[in-house]
Amino acid sequence: MILSNFLFAGYLEDREDILLVCHKHIWVYRVPLTKEFLLGIALPVIFYLLYPPLLVLWGVWLIIGFLRFVYTLADWYYDSWLVTNMGIVDVEWNGFFNRSSNRIEYHTVDGISYKIQGFWQTVFNYGQVQIQQIGGTRIVNMNDAMSPKSIERSIIAIQNKFIGDKTHKEHEALKDILTSLVQTTLRK
Repeated sequence: MILSNFLFAGYLEDREDILLVCHKHIWVYRVPLTKEFLLGIALPVIFYLLYPPLLVLWGVWLIIGFLRFVYTLADWYYDSWLVTNMGIVDVEWNGFFNRSSNRIEYHTVDGISYKIQGFWQTVFNYGQVQIQQIGGTRIVNMNDAMSPKSIERSIIAIQNKFIGDKTHKEHEALKDILTSLVQTTLRK
């Protein structure tokens, strides 16, 4: 998770660590990745092997194709949910200059559900994960998520740990306040 903390550092608060990164299934990106690989990487290599004197043309084509392939991979990687020790960050990446994020605090989560529907979704284990916030006013979806049941279970476990730790800290603070109040009263 050190690499994820570095790559997503702009979306994190102080003392916030990523516990889980949830991505869309790579199968969903098979068409654009295959197209970028075949047209942008494989084709210029084949043309170079067939006609090497145009090395500069094939080299420029290969570089542009490789950059487009990396861009498509980055689009897949950065469209994700960051499950942290403080909440969930929904990151939308639509290019280098078009990014957005939405933070969901654990105490505002009312429910989490998942749905796997269809042949390929069942075979490759991907589907929709849905987070409903308290009051039912807002629902956050991740379509085509990898291992949706695992994501749901992990978020619930992390949320329960967060709420348990928060409750314990609040009880300790309340106990300290009551102790100092009793001590002050006894001194008077």
